Amino acid sequence: MRTVRRAVPALLLLLATPAYAEERILRFLSDVQVEKDSSLEVTETIDVRAEHIDINHGIFRDFPTRYKGPHGSQVRVGFTFQGAILDGMPVPASVGTLSNGVRIKVGDPDKLVDIGEHRYVLRYRATRQIGRFPNYDELYWNATGNGWMFPIDVAEARIRLPQAVRLGQRAAYTGPQGSTASNAEVIDEKPGEISFRTTQPLGAYEGLTVAVAFPKGVVEAANSTSRFMDWLADRGPPAVGVLALLGLLGFYYVAWQRAGRNPRAGTVVPIFEPPVDLTPAGMRYVLKMGPDNRGFAAALVDMGIRGHVRLVEEERGLLWGKQMRLERLPGINPLPREEEAALDQLCSAGESILMKQENHAKFSSAKNALAQVLKTGYEGRLFNRNLGWAALGVLLFFVAIWLAAAAVVAATNGTESWLVVATLGSVLVAVLVSAARRGSKAVGKCLLSVVAFVAVLIAFATGMPIFGEAIASGWWLPLVIPALALPIVISSFWWIAAPTKAGRVVLDRIAGFKQYLSITERERLDRMTPLEDTPELFEKYLPYAIALHVENHWAERFAGVLAAAAAQGQTGFAWYSGSNSPWDNPTGFAHSVGSSLSETVSSASTAPGSSGGSGGGGSSGGGGGGGGGGGW
Repeated sequence: MRTVRRAVPALLLLLATPAYAEERILRFLSDVQVEKDSSLEVTETIDVRAEHIDINHGIFRDFPTRYKGPHGSQVRVGFTFQGAILDGMPVPASVGTLSNGVRIKVGDPDKLVDIGEHRYVLRYRATRQIGRFPNYDELYWNATGNGWMFPIDVAEARIRLPQAVRLGQRAAYTGPQGSTASNAEVIDEKPGEISFRTTQPLGAYEGLTVAVAFPKGVVEAANSTSRFMDWLADRGPPAVGVLALLGLLGFYYVAWQRAGRNPRAGTVVPIFEPPVDLTPAGMRYVLKMGPDNRGFAAALVDMGIRGHVRLVEEERGLLWGKQMRLERLPGINPLPREEEAALDQLCSAGESILMKQENHAKFSSAKNALAQVLKTGYEGRLFNRNLGWAALGVLLFFVAIWLAAAAVVAATNGTESWLVVATLGSVLVAVLVSAARRGSKAVGKCLLSVVAFVAVLIAFATGMPIFGEAIASGWWLPLVIPALALPIVISSFWWIAAPTKAGRVVLDRIAGFKQYLSITERERLDRMTPLEDTPELFEKYLPYAIALHVENHWAERFAGVLAAAAAQGQTGFAWYSGSNSPWDNPTGFAHSVGSSLSETVSSASTAPGSSGGSGGGGSSGGGGGGGGGGGW
């Protein structure tokens, strides 16, 4: 009994202890005065309960100033913060930027608000919020925003027009973003004024959106200048992106016409020997207008046929497969300059080197030496790489992206527009100074060069942050549009290369020789009166067949000839030792010294780790206004 008497006061004390208080918005009133010029003067009265959980110094209010428009555009609305009051007294407030709007932080960072109930009053001006329809105008207003982290007990919206006119259709939506629930009602209406109130509390991240129509003429329509400026802000950046893309495509068309267009091909007829002065590697280089692994493999085989190297295929065990060893021999016949330069990078006479990745430095050097001699001999004479055009295209590509980014910054972030002006102004100064420099004397040229250099540095310093600002805005479509030209920009380093007129003649002869090497039908060959097929002819032209990627056709054609030679006692070629015999398996042999050797060259010349393998019809949250808020 005594225990019960002691427990009763403790229980009563527990029941008397107040429950944990939740931070919440007790009442949210959005009072909107629609002005004659169609702007809105908005006063938000927000009654909150603070418990030092999220609300410590004050609250913040987010307001979107950019909304998605049709066809990838964005609609930018005006927003001007006019001040805040806490419990009847002015309170410090700051305005910061968000990716799609602004954030107002209300409160003193050096002070805490008292625990309990407080009233915040925020005032701001907004523009471009009136919807224009054929028979009426409308305000579609997200009164509270759907981004509040606190529940809202009661939300109200009061709309007042500049004239006392009869209002048209109206609607209210409540709940999370996209909800079509309508737990709200009209609590007061008179000409030119209407008030809405929720009929049940709103949860966190829920809001109240209202819409009301009114006759045309109550507010002024935007003039043509304002409409044009609004169009520039909404659709200008995508338009700049499209123009930049068209400009890039136009540049590449001109580049192709002036530099990358191939001369007309001549008539191709089979010829029975390679064009004069073209080695196998040289033929491959001219055909591809650049070096590759197959060209190097053809050069190695040609070195072997000329008696300077021997290719030895070695077994590494059941699990490890085979590897190729290159042995340098004291050859008698001279090598072409490019083959001599490549071989000198690999090893000296009497030495050998394994074709594996551990020796990538030597094989890479050999490939570069081969390519350098071929470049000196053929580039500019038989073809032009036109890398200057390709490099200019890269520069223009970045300029196009920058212009789109600058348009985004100018349309979305007025505070950073000076960066665009400063960059364009600096570029203009650099261009004008460079033009004036041409006719100046030595001292003047030096001074003007310094001025132009400083202008370029300023342009770079002010221009680069624009990319970050544009990306941070979240409006990426204007940047994506010119970026669509990236495949053309990258591939231009290959397709813009073009043969000269002399090179076109050589390419036609190469095509004719390739036809001869590719023909396997004896009947067709007999009609052409070619050279007699012998093992020596097979060996002589094998490097060219490898260079032209027709070694299998060439080997198939000589299968009978090589088999007959084997029957007469011939056992192989001195420059090759491996598992595939040219006499009983010419196709396998051709593959070993063709495609397989090209792959071995690729592996042996690649550094480890340099490549990888791996009226109705609306909803809560719609319309203008919106945003949300929280505590800080």
